[in-house]
Amino acid sequence: MTRNNYIFVDFESVQDIDLTLIENKPVKVFLFIGEQQTKTSVKLMMQALQLHDQVRVIKLKRGGKNALDFVLAHHTGRQAAADPNGFIHILSKDKGFDALVAHLKEDKTGGAERSAVFAQIPALVNAHKATSRDRLEEVKAHFGKMKKGDTDSRPKKRKTLCSKIQEVFQKQLSDEEVQAVITGLEQKHWIAISGDKVEYRF
Repeated sequence: MTRNNYIFVDFESVQDIDLTLIENKPVKVFLFIGEQQTKTSVKLMMQALQLHDQVRVIKLKRGGKNALDFVLAHHTGRQAAADPNGFIHILSKDKGFDALVAHLKEDKTGGAERSAVFAQIPALVNAHKATSRDRLEEVKAHFGKMKKGDTDSRPKKRKTLCSKIQEVFQKQLSDEEVQAVITGLEQKHWIAISGDKVEYRF
């Protein structure tokens, strides 16, 4: 089943956007423009017109502190309810959205993440095209960050490991590709799996 991706853009925070990256992908973009933002690039608006089936421009009519944030959050909630299996991406440099992302994850939606760079959103760069080596290094780096001092929150069971690997790639990999990552980690002796138990060696 193809997973839909919904990108909610805080245009007050991020303006470097190339909408051609969403063409022919299961992606829809919601572009939120602040009430005080009176200038947008002609190139971006032309892209939005050409991809009108995938892009919705929302121009706020009223300003105020955090006005755009509230409207954006409202729309993410509506979309999460309309498509529980869809992946929600929030494009913003504002870390305040991390609380919303955490809430969406806990609410058992298809997944959610905040990104600060449009072109680096996994659904756009296509995780399937990443090399096996790139995937292994990314997983290793991600799990390395999960171990802080004496605290080790890395997944201890194979099933949980599979889920976490999917999270790293924002659920863009097939089951076969996830298994290939696990096999690669074992071959590099970065992990060892006995039964359902996972042991880390890095």
